[in-house]
Amino acid sequence: VILSLILLFPLARSWAQVAAPNEAGVAMGHVHLNVRNVEANRKFWAELGGTAARLDGMTVMRFPGILIFLTPGAASGDNEGAVVNHIGFYLQDFEKSVAEWQGEGIKMTDLVRRPNRKAAYVYSPDNLKIEIAQNADTPPLATSIVNDHIHFYLPEASGAELLAWYAKMFGAKLIEQTPLLNATLPGVRLRISASDKETAPTKGRVLDHIGFEVK
Repeated sequence: VILSLILLFPLARSWAQVAAPNEAGVAMGHVHLNVRNVEANRKFWAELGGTAARLDGMTVMRFPGILIFLTPGAASGDNEGAVVNHIGFYLQDFEKSVAEWQGEGIKMTDLVRRPNRKAAYVYSPDNLKIEIAQNADTPPLATSIVNDHIHFYLPEASGAELLAWYAKMFGAKLIEQTPLLNATLPGVRLRISASDKETAPTKGRVLDHIGFEVK
């Protein structure tokens, strides 16, 4: 997994409202996308609740806790089969958001409604999968949507090794939870599902890499 480390934490924090850093001086920053049509993606992410801005000549969509960088270019494919499979958000009002997005014609699959959890996947114009959810035990949100997690797929031994690396390098806190491996950094959960086969690098895919703010 390619990591982009941005060394502008105070500026980025005020500009993006990213989370305060942990003791290691690290917080979630951004995901960087390769997109065929920047305007179509700007519209899509705006419908999800993002706010458009410009940074270093690039279109960036701001969400509480994360930035979505949109770089024009043809990706080698979506992120199915890659180490980073998808990203996830929590919703303030799942039913309201789903109804609005279905009305806008946004692609949506795997819609589930259980007493303790409502969830689905929505898809960007370049077929990037994005998990949306509202859990019964989720604290009330101040906004309609907030960043939640990055979901990795790796062979079991590699998953444990990856979380150990994040703990050592970035101060991630490991969480005991099965069947998923979990760790937290300010602004994001790192979730790992075991894959029965090797997964490919993200570089060149729609979701090209992930980035963290370093104090």
